Amino acid sequence: MKNKCHIVFGNYAKSRLLSSKELNLPEENIIDLNDDFRVGPIQNLNNDAGRAKRDAWFLSNISCNSMDPLRSQNLRKIELIKQGFIDGDLYIWSGSSALDIISFSELLYALKDFNLNIFTSDFLKIKLEREDGSFYVPDSISVVLPQHIHVIADHFKPLSQGNRNDLIHLWERLVKENALVRVLGEDCKIKSVKENYFDEALKKRCKEEFQKAARVIGWTLVNINFNASDYTLNWRLKELVQKNELTFEGELKDIRDYQVKLVSAN
Repeated sequence: MKNKCHIVFGNYAKSRLLSSKELNLPEENIIDLNDDFRVGPIQNLNNDAGRAKRDAWFLSNISCNSMDPLRSQNLRKIELIKQGFIDGDLYIWSGSSALDIISFSELLYALKDFNLNIFTSDFLKIKLEREDGSFYVPDSISVVLPQHIHVIADHFKPLSQGNRNDLIHLWERLVKENALVRVLGEDCKIKSVKENYFDEALKKRCKEEFQKAARVIGWTLVNINFNASDYTLNWRLKELVQKNELTFEGELKDIRDYQVKLVSAN
């Protein structure tokens, strides 16, 4: 019997997959990749210098308490995939979110020299019914209700060589563009953007009286349809303070450590 490996992007996605009683997957068959390639430099990640540059950027711009401690283990996990599942089947739980698409493209680039059996499911073609009778179309496993995860699994199909090549080329393009922020555009395509892409959205949630940074960031995440992480928005909110576009109280660290408000007009 072939080995089966299920790959998800983020440890929360892993816990979601494990919550499916219908699938009852053994934890050792699930690999969670935790680096968020929506933000930070992504050049030369196949060598120590490139990875060190990415790590240094995170340490300089993202609070250590916000960094996923499992991020640095991605390389080891990809090597495990190469060694342990080269003759098996890979089930990639990638939805249509920017996090999933970019992570999937990076993974396929890392595995491009291996002839692997890869299966995916088109989340956007699946309509799921809640207990109240309403329907939802998931964009990632992270928003799928536990009782619906097996439905996603039923829709897995082999990934075509054309789609595989498209994702590999996406990663190559993003690397070449050498940006620090990548998002899902309104045309449902991944694009590189300037560092201040989310700044106006953050400022729109600020008021003339102090609000907790966590509240500003939380509402902004909803407004941008979770097109970035909370720690990316925390980085940008602190940058707005540094540029004197916002005033703050507290310690300018994690999202629960400070408050912000608009700069008062004199």
